[in-house]
Amino acid sequence: MKKFLFIYILILLSSSIEAQRLYKISVDNNGVPSTLSFVVREGVTFVSLKEMSTLLNAGIYVNEESKKMELKFADYRIKFTGRNQYVVVAGRAIDSQDEALFQLPISTMIIGEDIFVPLAYSIDYFSLGYGKQLSFNESAKQLNITSKKYNPGTMFVDLSKPDNETARKDIKKSSSDETSSLSLKAPTNPVAVTPTIQNPAHGTVPNPNSTSGSKTVSKPAPKSAEALKYNIYGASIEEKANGTMIRFNTSKRINTPRHSISDGKLHLFLTRTSIVPGIVSFIEPTGLIKKVTLKNSGNNNWQFVFDLKEGYSRSEAFFDVETGDLLVTVHNNLFEGTTNKAEIDEVKTKWNFDAIVIDAGHGGKDPGAIGITGVKEKDINLAIALKLGALIKKNLPDVRVIYTRSTDQFIELYRRGKIANENNGKLFISIHCNSSAQKPSNRRGFEVYLLRPGRTKEAIAIAEFENSVIQYENDPNKYQKLTDENFILVSMAHSQYMRYSEKFSDILNTQWKKGVSNPSYGIKQAGFFVLVGASMPSVLIETGFLSNYEDEAFLNSKKGQDQISKAILESVINYKTYYDSQVSE
Repeated sequence: MKKFLFIYILILLSSSIEAQRLYKISVDNNGVPSTLSFVVREGVTFVSLKEMSTLLNAGIYVNEESKKMELKFADYRIKFTGRNQYVVVAGRAIDSQDEALFQLPISTMIIGEDIFVPLAYSIDYFSLGYGKQLSFNESAKQLNITSKKYNPGTMFVDLSKPDNETARKDIKKSSSDETSSLSLKAPTNPVAVTPTIQNPAHGTVPNPNSTSGSKTVSKPAPKSAEALKYNIYGASIEEKANGTMIRFNTSKRINTPRHSISDGKLHLFLTRTSIVPGIVSFIEPTGLIKKVTLKNSGNNNWQFVFDLKEGYSRSEAFFDVETGDLLVTVHNNLFEGTTNKAEIDEVKTKWNFDAIVIDAGHGGKDPGAIGITGVKEKDINLAIALKLGALIKKNLPDVRVIYTRSTDQFIELYRRGKIANENNGKLFISIHCNSSAQKPSNRRGFEVYLLRPGRTKEAIAIAEFENSVIQYENDPNKYQKLTDENFILVSMAHSQYMRYSEKFSDILNTQWKKGVSNPSYGIKQAGFFVLVGASMPSVLIETGFLSNYEDEAFLNSKKGQDQISKAILESVINYKTYYDSQVSE
């Protein structure tokens, strides 16, 4: 089936595994502000291990050949491996053979020459090594490094107790005044606000972006490094909206298997591959899979046989580029039956980039920000919006342009999103001007915002100002306050579009630097009400600061408005090319 049919599923599940652009977590290092690079994959925040070692004053050893990094603290050594779920912890002075092995619920990532680790599930290891309490607020993207002594609590078990004889290998912790024998357990209470994952070392780890009907079955953590001696050391089955995915966890790259479906069975052939004993016993059938058997043909040649339920269509096998795991998917016939050209064209048309919504912020009785010389934000926003719309109509005649307002009128925030949705927009661009509390100010430049909880006081303040326009509406109480808790729900609802919002913002930021005179402050995030209502990829643009003389003059000039509208146009053209290539191939 053509690729555009699966874009529908990809948008629903937001399951892209391509590399993502780096952002910065705000770090409070015992009162000293700093930042830490991160990416988000499937709702989980991954951070740079190299930068973390610097923040925690840890030595670091890098083995590029084996893709391993070891953080060296005063009392502990903590080892991570790229595209791997396992963490090795050892006392600084003890022999490397006396180590404790723990399992993260998801694999680490390799980006460039760095390893990125899931922060919520690694933070106890960092706290252990550093000796001080670390905490992470997922929704605010805020890491706190305190001076408070780290209390491992239930993460450590005293080996002297009889009921802990079967615990993992002990670690002898050396210190200046005492030596104690301890055993580590993987953290059972992740710090992350979302997604909520219980007992990551042993329990089920649901995909935070899977649909409500999906189910994930995770393998149990191996109790020693023995399992890692096998090419395939674990497996899981997950049900998705478009089928069922079988994941084989691999310790190294294996040969691409042959696979075929016949007589209601999926046959998967693995050659010269070692498999951990008993793997079938912890694979729980779900989705289209009703039974799993494994046949040994000798010489490490194997055949998995998956008995299938009705409703399957075809299978495919590929490798996860980030984890190295082998993925085998069995597609259902939800979309496979669409062979009628009219039906295919209807689906294709639904997702083609054929409508853009341009939102000129403020308007009518709401002037927005007021510039130093009295320039009104609402007028600048409308002028740029109309210029942009005219350019799009001229250069992209097949794309409909929808304005939330084309005159100086007041439009409620909720109606702007409603207008966008009713017109089946494929991209929502909200145009605004920024302003500082102090006028005049030296701050100037462009920013583009995504819909996520604000991470900085400045971003939060900007969102609060833009959201304050509800005071002009008849019923401002209709807007639910975006607290951390309910914003998580809003963010999850928009997560299906975030990949495309990020792509457009990245293109726009690059284009702005090429074609616009005033500088760019880059891509940021905050909780703007106007973006909440638009069920499509969306961004909010702050074109410049009306509180700055230079920016105000630039924004109020024909030259400035032309530069800005042309930069946005070029970004839309580039984005459309990208979007349509994803949909129509």
